[in-house]
Amino acid sequence: MQKILYHELKYQQSTQYTTPFYLLNVINLDMKLCIIGANGRMGQAIIESAQQQNINIHSVVVKECTDYVGHKLSKEVKILHKVEDGADIIIDFSNSQASKSNVEYANKYQIPILIGTTEGHKKSDYNKFNIPIMWAPNTSITWNIMENAIEKISLASKLAIQIGEVHHKNKKDDPSGTTKQLDDKINADKVWSLRVGKNMSMHQFMGINDLEIARLEHQVLDRQLYAHDALVICKWLIMQKNQLFIMQDFINEII
Repeated sequence: MQKILYHELKYQQSTQYTTPFYLLNVINLDMKLCIIGANGRMGQAIIESAQQQNINIHSVVVKECTDYVGHKLSKEVKILHKVEDGADIIIDFSNSQASKSNVEYANKYQIPILIGTTEGHKKSDYNKFNIPIMWAPNTSITWNIMENAIEKISLASKLAIQIGEVHHKNKKDDPSGTTKQLDDKINADKVWSLRVGKNMSMHQFMGINDLEIARLEHQVLDRQLYAHDALVICKWLIMQKNQLFIMQDFINEII
């Protein structure tokens, strides 16, 4: 597949590109990727997915006094302890405290960034920056389409609503950023959360009244889904103007 050079598509400040979703899935954009939190589960999943898609990994960022451990990287990849200039796009799956300083570096070097961390910070923390930023508590495109539908159902129907989730026992935030974000939108009557096992990731919505029951469930079988979709989102984000985006901005444009 022929690569499209990033500089051929790089946005002007006054321009925002609209790319059909099917092209985002197949386009081979020659962008240089920086991955923060490279030693973590999601960092490793993104490295694996990027390698499978022949996406150029410019650098990986790990904690200070920590060596990189994981999938083999090419000799050209920089192993860093903080963001440096040279990448075209950053994916951050570190932690909330690190994310705040990472965005400072991204803003300094004018590099778009996708923030996938969810615990201990909020979207409004990033309003002041002058780069394209994607705030993404959940990078699954399917889930975000479902969340859009759930929000509309809750507005259109008089339902008693409960939302819930099951995640692996090592997940730190409880409930997750995904569930908190959904509850902020629909004000559920009941919210439940369970931590069990090593790989679980499930979100559920149920609404009920005397006439009907509505139920939606999304279960992720492999975190490669989050990694693959994060890279698709990056192909979109890299062509946007300076703004703080949420996943619904992306969803509203592609469907």
